[in-house]
Amino acid sequence: MKTKPKHWLDFALEPLLKIFWEPFSKKQSHFWRWKRYSGYIENTLTIRGIASEKPRNSFWSNFWQSNFGWKNVVIIKPETKKFYQIGFFDKVTNDKKLCSCLVKGDVGLLAGSNDVEFFAIDEDGNFCEIALLKYSNKHLLPKNIPLL
Repeated sequence: MKTKPKHWLDFALEPLLKIFWEPFSKKQSHFWRWKRYSGYIENTLTIRGIASEKPRNSFWSNFWQSNFGWKNVVIIKPETKKFYQIGFFDKVTNDKKLCSCLVKGDVGLLAGSNDVEFFAIDEDGNFCEIALLKYSNKHLLPKNIPLL
């Protein structure tokens, strides 16, 4: 997967994760790819938290819920033909992060227990409008749609 910037763990772990991890967790983004983001955000898409999902309130629950626990996914499509990055703002924890993965087209994002605002920034640094295509389950996600 194309990332900006490349992290040393991308080189060290990428082949192993593709073979041994991603077939089970379905996720193609990993903890080192989500960086704190302190900039402003615009053109957000608000997704309500899902009451049946457990919160991520510690390192281990974050690991478990992100990889195995949460099953609900939103499929979105930013209005751009360029590569873009996805970010989120958690309205409960005030956590704001940007994923270093560069994607194009539709993408699946985990929908957890808290209300979040997703945002997209294209490769030129412009915020993109985001359309919600549908809610799904991560195990039903088509193979051509990456799960971040």
